[in-house]
Amino acid sequence: MKRIILFLLVLCMAHTMQAQVGIYKSSGFGAIKKEKKQRVKRTYEWENMILLNYAFTTTGKTHNVGFTYARCKEAGFYVDAMVGTEWHFANTDGYAYNRFVTNKTSHPRISLGGGAIVRMVIPLYVYAGAGYAYRELNYKTYSGGHWAKYDDNPCHYADVECGLIGSIKGFTIQAGYSLLARGGYGNQIAHEIKVGLGYTFPDKKKGGQP
Repeated sequence: MKRIILFLLVLCMAHTMQAQVGIYKSSGFGAIKKEKKQRVKRTYEWENMILLNYAFTTTGKTHNVGFTYARCKEAGFYVDAMVGTEWHFANTDGYAYNRFVTNKTSHPRISLGGGAIVRMVIPLYVYAGAGYAYRELNYKTYSGGHWAKYDDNPCHYADVECGLIGSIKGFTIQAGYSLLARGGYGNQIAHEIKVGLGYTFPDKKKGGQP
């Protein structure tokens, strides 16, 4: 009788161990190891960026301000606009070379552009684009403080730019370079260094709430 009871106990223990192994294989660490092997594809949501910009033009040493708006998922687009801080337009007949002028100059400027933006990693984006820029060169005269246009300086430029944008928890910074170029006499070129500061926000809040 004792042998029969002992045999039944051993049989029950063996059955219990077999069930535990089955659970381990199906939903325990074995499943976790298998899950780790599976590559999880990251998905991104649409994000909007608004930045205020400052740009320094090395040619003429002028200052410019503007803004950038970008919209991106894995990739997207951006638009920007810049204006100069010098707004003395030519207001007298004749050009600077046939006027008695001072060394004081003014560079009225405005530009519009846009292009593509691509997410490289989670906090970093790269952008590149092109646009149009209008930029004059005027000289102040000795007669009544009038301004005369320097005619040899072209006013219409192609504006080509590229740069990086970084965003961490909404705080967004930008650093870029712009080349204002025009062919023709002298192949006029102006270089710009651009920086920006702004904010990034998604289309939806966390939890899917609009």
